[in-house]
Amino acid sequence: MPSLAPLLAATLLAAGAPAAPAAPASGADAPAPPTRRYFLVAEQSRPEAAQYDVSVFVNSQWIREVRAGDARLVMEVTKFLHAGENRVTLEARKRPDDGPGPADATLRVVLGEGTPHGTEVAIDAPAVEMRRTAAETASFTEEYPLVAR
Repeated sequence: MPSLAPLLAATLLAAGAPAAPAAPASGADAPAPPTRRYFLVAEQSRPEAAQYDVSVFVNSQWIREVRAGDARLVMEVTKFLHAGENRVTLEARKRPDDGPGPADATLRVVLGEGTPHGTEVAIDAPAVEMRRTAAETASFTEEYPLVAR
């Protein structure tokens, strides 16, 4: 697999990244929040052509839908994580009316530790990566461990 280190210097959404991650609800049993920041990045080689929609779940909580044709997405997901082991589930559904398409039409979803730099973010430590091509015809559900620091 090619290195992802130089991969993602992605433009943040217009609102920009929050100054600090949101903390989970307080309480005696509330897990500690991570001390690092984590981002979800999705990009398509040819919008609409990849023919997949992806539901993103963190610790069984729905976070967002990444749809074929969406613009590049960068979203901070730190507030959905806790320090230690987390579970990330990506459900990629092939659009029902779309048959096989070109193999070079891809949808790539990456979740990992990142550092904001002005209006951009660099993914320093990718923890999850899913890549689907339009040539595929099945739907996929993949679960990944993510240890947040």
